Amino acid sequence: MTAGSIRRYWILLGLFAIGFLLMLGVRLDLGGFFSKAPLADAPVSPHQIRAQDTWMQIGLNSQKIGYAHSVLSKNKTGFSLKETLFMKIGILGVPQELQMETTADLAPDLSISRFDFILRSARFDFRAAGKRMPGPKMHLNMTIAGHTKEMTIDLEKPPYLTAGILYAAARDERLRAGKQFAYPIFDPSTMQVQTVHIEVKGREAINVMGKQLDTRKLVIDFKGAEQTAWLSPNGEVVREKGLFGMTIEKVSREQALAGLDIDPGQDLTELAAVTVDQNLANPRSLSNLMVAVQGIEFENLDLTGGRQTLSGNRLRIMTEAPAKSAGQNRIRDNREFASASGAGPFIQSDHPKIKNLAEKLTNGIDTPLEKAEKLVAWVYENIEKRPVLSVPDALSTLKTRRGDCNEHAMLLAALARAAGMPAEIEAGLVYLNGRFYYHAWNRLYIGQWVTADAVFGQIPADATHIRLVHGAPEKQLDLMAVIDRIQLQIIDWE
Repeated sequence: MTAGSIRRYWILLGLFAIGFLLMLGVRLDLGGFFSKAPLADAPVSPHQIRAQDTWMQIGLNSQKIGYAHSVLSKNKTGFSLKETLFMKIGILGVPQELQMETTADLAPDLSISRFDFILRSARFDFRAAGKRMPGPKMHLNMTIAGHTKEMTIDLEKPPYLTAGILYAAARDERLRAGKQFAYPIFDPSTMQVQTVHIEVKGREAINVMGKQLDTRKLVIDFKGAEQTAWLSPNGEVVREKGLFGMTIEKVSREQALAGLDIDPGQDLTELAAVTVDQNLANPRSLSNLMVAVQGIEFENLDLTGGRQTLSGNRLRIMTEAPAKSAGQNRIRDNREFASASGAGPFIQSDHPKIKNLAEKLTNGIDTPLEKAEKLVAWVYENIEKRPVLSVPDALSTLKTRRGDCNEHAMLLAALARAAGMPAEIEAGLVYLNGRFYYHAWNRLYIGQWVTADAVFGQIPADATHIRLVHGAPEKQLDLMAVIDRIQLQIIDWE
């Protein structure tokens, strides 16, 4: 394997897979555990809800990549929901298997009494469980790499499952053309509340399992990325279509489970890559790059600031030039660095294993720049560059010693913060072999902000790293409005 192909192997679009699963959660409620009732609509009447047992086939450009199974049934106190999803996705030529399981007890009005969510992928497991408390509040337990974290969050209203809300809307025939809904949902992959917007487009007759159905067509907008769903007369979602031709369609159990042993023929990373006309011979050594950016709205993106300057649609990126003495003065603990200094659910800088490693690596080193170089070098040399499809976090990465760009960025951020160095995650595009691929890296404060990429072992990172978003891990979800839309033209470089 050549050096070029190895580096190409390092870059993973795990972001897209997670983003698609979040949108899929509008149907399966895998991401919508704490979805509240849509604006201006009342709770559902339980006696009018039908029990449902639905099998769905998941495809990518007409090729099957997985299935989903959802069962809604009545119990003594309300309802039970059990859901399973399995996907086999091609990531950089490597088949990745992903399985998600959800069980939930629901109150008579479909609000959640408790839930349990498990995501399994290769060697990585993620589990989130919750129970509704008075307030309303939700008590949560999140387990990553065998480490459990407890928390309690406040809710404006009793939490609802998205599917239950759609049942209510379909039952009362409120899905008239032009009708709009807004659903605040809790996303367990970021532990943040997000918003999904739904607009009813009207009626459409489609073929489902050999029968013609009069469906209602809905457009689901999540962070600017759109997905279309078709609902049957009884409120059952029978078809969905999303990014890059991904589809979900109701089929029989036999059809859903058949053919899952085949390798996926299309690669998500290649589908999402941005092609450009110019060829950059030595991208890792570039210190200055100018590109024209088209096809997207700049709102909610972090295109300007620091080493990036935006003029019209032309974006210039220049690498920093930190001096060896940079940041010798102690960094003050003030508001400017608060969000980049503390531990988080996925950046566990307060865990003893991460704190001990950071202390060991930086002990006796004088300047923040030298400390940063030491941390970048350790992650670069000790974490295997390997595609991973899971919820990235620092502790799991340290334990397994493998991961893609997301895992590298999480671990470097945690080590830097544990060493007293403010650190954030940046995400965007990086150039390789004639294309720009989605990628994640860091910026570290050493008396000045400087970009660092532990996947490439760079500090500062080269100028082909185009930052689109930065900050907390959940900021990467803003890239959903960019994927499959952004167009780049290389204007100048050196």
